[in-house]
Amino acid sequence: MNIDKANFGERVRSIRLSLGMSQEEFGLKMENKKRKENPANKAIVSSWERGISVPNPYRLKTISKLGGITVDELLYGSIEEFISRVAIEEIDRLEQERIKNGDRMLTPSIKKVWLEQVITAELETEKNSTAPFDYAEIAESVKRYLSAMDDFAYLMPSEAAEAVKANNLSSKELLHRVAPLADPKTYEEIIQHYDSIDDLLPKLEQ
Repeated sequence: MNIDKANFGERVRSIRLSLGMSQEEFGLKMENKKRKENPANKAIVSSWERGISVPNPYRLKTISKLGGITVDELLYGSIEEFISRVAIEEIDRLEQERIKNGDRMLTPSIKKVWLEQVITAELETEKNSTAPFDYAEIAESVKRYLSAMDDFAYLMPSEAAEAVKANNLSSKELLHRVAPLADPKTYEEIIQHYDSIDDLLPKLEQ
């Protein structure tokens, strides 16, 4: 996964400032004589904060502990920031694929809906999970989600219904994939009132 080094540097700087430390003082916290880890001098800390370089794994762990966050949060930001960045990058990639293949372009409204829906869906999934956040797994989930939405982006509702039958999708999976087909109010109504695939299909076939 790519690291936004500028944002990473800002997080390192924010942690240091929250501790009231100079760059020299912060660098001293990197020392571990048992592990033969030397302190980081001011120039090294400055290079982290300016997004020029990224610390080694031990130092990343040390900085994350100082900040009271995980290493993934230090590297990639909050879970919502991470999902949003991965989603934007993946939507851009899917659009480039469409251009390359001569397919119909994605409209701004569809891209907006996709971004909102994938963020909401992934945050809800993580909220209901008892396992620690796995950023690599979340990134793959976002990409699968958007790939599925891309496959269904321009299906008519009746075609979407047939696709549901053929692929044995759940109602929630279908809702996420065909979100751009309905206006937001209708989509929200479907989410609230249509829980089973049997109830959902007639709605799509209208």
